Amino acid sequence: MFEYDRRFNKRLYYSFYAIAVTVAVLVGATTTFDVDFGVLSDVGVHVSSEVGSSSPLGLFYLSAIGGYFVFTFPLEAGFVAGVLKMPGWMAFLIMLSGIGVSYTLNYYSGRYLGHFIRPVLGKKSFYRWKSRLGRWGQYIIVIVNLIPLVSQAFTAVLGVFRYDWRRTLVYTSIGQVAKFGVLVWIAQSI
Repeated sequence: MFEYDRRFNKRLYYSFYAIAVTVAVLVGATTTFDVDFGVLSDVGVHVSSEVGSSSPLGLFYLSAIGGYFVFTFPLEAGFVAGVLKMPGWMAFLIMLSGIGVSYTLNYYSGRYLGHFIRPVLGKKSFYRWKSRLGRWGQYIIVIVNLIPLVSQAFTAVLGVFRYDWRRTLVYTSIGQVAKFGVLVWIAQSI
């Protein structure tokens, strides 16, 4: 009985995930390649105009869509542009909320894609890297989140290795808060 419920929850999760990724890819395609998908084209135009104006909603779109490892975008550049147009604390909170959305999607994308990646790595190599993450993971996650562009894909890698989501969230938050806190300080001192 519990196995049936677990399978149902997995199917529901995978269905939701497939819909979310499809919508994200279509919105990204409309904004990048000028492909006409009807209503999604209007959404793409709205997203690109908001991001271009560095509005609070645009900053959220930038961090939520640009933080997804498929559409990797230098979030720090968009953040600095946002800090120059709005109060630093506001840009800070908006950016962290968008990163929360995109990094959650990255993590679960990695968990889903892990079934395909594990055979490529091999069993011995996979468990060797998994034990290293178990031992040094908290330090690695904080350091990687201080480096631009690398943390988006690394969050997906953590999903592949099924690193604990709560730990991922805490250590990612520490690294991102430190990085964006320094950027706010630099941008406001200029």
